Amino acid sequence: MEYALGVIISLVVMGMKQFKETNVWTTYVLLAVVSIVFGGLYAYISAQEYFSAIVQAVVYAAAFHNLVLRRLTN
Repeated sequence: MEYALGVIISLVVMGMKQFKETNVWTTYVLLAVVSIVFGGLYAYISAQEYFSAIVQAVVYAAAFHNLVLRRLTN
């Protein structure tokens, strides 16, 4: 799950960088701030009991989509 969080943070920073042209140091600060916010949010949510149920449902839905639905539409 931490890898997915890293990908999301990278995409958010990349989108912000393209939306507003920034220099290298501004991008580093932006990356640090976004990482702290998303990391704190992830730590808070992962401590809740429903987090594992949500992740499990998303994994099952993705697996069903990739294994079944994609073959039916092709």
